[in-house]
Amino acid sequence: MMRHSNNIAMIVICWFGILTTLSAEENSVWVEDATVGEQVKIILANEGELGGIQFSIVFPEEFSVGDITSLGRATQLDVYTNISEPGLLNVVMLDMGGSVIIPSKSPVLGIEFLLPDTSGVFPVELDNVSFSDTEGNSISGSTAGGYIIANANALRVGNGSGEINVNMYNNFQVAGVQFTLEFDAGIITLDDINQSDWVNGLELSYNEVAPGTIAILLYSFESNIIDEGNGTILQLNFSHQDSVTGSIPLAISNAAVSDISGNVVAMFYLDGEYFPINTPSSWHVSVSGSDETGNGSDEYPYQTIQYAIDASSDGDTVLVAAGTYVENINYNGKNIVVGSFYLTTSDTSYISSTIIDGNQTGSVVTI
Repeated sequence: MMRHSNNIAMIVICWFGILTTLSAEENSVWVEDATVGEQVKIILANEGELGGIQFSIVFPEEFSVGDITSLGRATQLDVYTNISEPGLLNVVMLDMGGSVIIPSKSPVLGIEFLLPDTSGVFPVELDNVSFSDTEGNSISGSTAGGYIIANANALRVGNGSGEINVNMYNNFQVAGVQFTLEFDAGIITLDDINQSDWVNGLELSYNEVAPGTIAILLYSFESNIIDEGNGTILQLNFSHQDSVTGSIPLAISNAAVSDISGNVVAMFYLDGEYFPINTPSSWHVSVSGSDETGNGSDEYPYQTIQYAIDASSDGDTVLVAAGTYVENINYNGKNIVVGSFYLTTSDTSYISSTIIDGNQTGSVVTI
C-alpha cells in the first residue's frame, strides 16, 4: 500500500525507537540505473527477515518526481513517501500489521523521475539508510547509488551480487571496447565472463594481469559492430567467501570505446559495487506460490518455473512441486537442473503429477 505522507518523521521515530544495533544476516539496498522514460528501481537484498527499512533518495534538484510504485514484496507493505526538500525523497517501508519482509533479492520500489530537456549522467544516491529486524532493532547493512543516463555515452559496471552486468549506452556504432576491471581478489573471485547476444558479433578476450586486475577486450577482425542502443554487453560471474560483509568496489580503468572509424569516443565510465548476498542454490516453485511476494524458498516458493530459472545461477536446482504449469520455459543457456520432487524423494509419482503445459505455443522447453 502506497501512502504519501507529510508526517513521515513521526512514523520513523515510532518505528526506530530502539537504537540498539545488532549483527545479523547481510542486508543490502542499491539503486538500479535507468534511462530517460524508465523507472529508477530500488533493489533490496536481505538474507534474513526484516521488520522494515527506511532511506532517503538524493537526486538532482532540477528533477521532479512522478509516479512511485511498490514492486514485488513491497506490494504487501505499507510504504510511506514524502519530499522534504528539493532533491530529497524519503521512504519508509514496513507492515503496520506486523508482517515481515521475507528474505530475497528483488526490486521493491520504482520511481519515475521527470527530467528537463537535458543530456548527461545524473547520480541517484541513497542516504540515511536503516534496516530494522523483526524485534524493532536497528541492524547494519550496505548501500550503493545508481544513475539516470540521459542521451549520453556511458560504460557502467552495475551493482549487484553473483552475476554483475556491464552495460553500455551508445549513440554511435561501436567497433571495439576495452577496459580493466579491478576488485579485491582476497574477498571475491571472478569465476567467468560471458558476452550478451547484443555483442555476439565481436570476439571476447580477457586476461588476469594481476590478482583482482582483469584486462577485457571486445573486438572484431571481420568489421562486426555493436549497433547504437543500450543494454548489457557482459555478465561477470563472481563468488565470495561466506564471512564477507559490506560491499566491494568494482572499478573501471584504462577504458576506451572506439567507433567504426577507429576513433576513441568520449564516454562516462562508471564503477559499481558487489554485495556478498548468499542466494540459495535450490529454488522452489509451486502453483500456490507467488512471483511477486515469494523468494524461491520452500516456505515462500515462486509460482512459475521461468521466474525461478531467471533467479538461478549455474549449478543451481529448480524444484517444482506437483501441479500443472502453463508456460514455456527457457534455460537461457544456464547449467541448471529443473525437476520435480522426485529429485529429492525418489518418489516416482511426482514425475507424472508435475506437468509443464506449453499450451501449443511453441517449444515447451528451450535449453
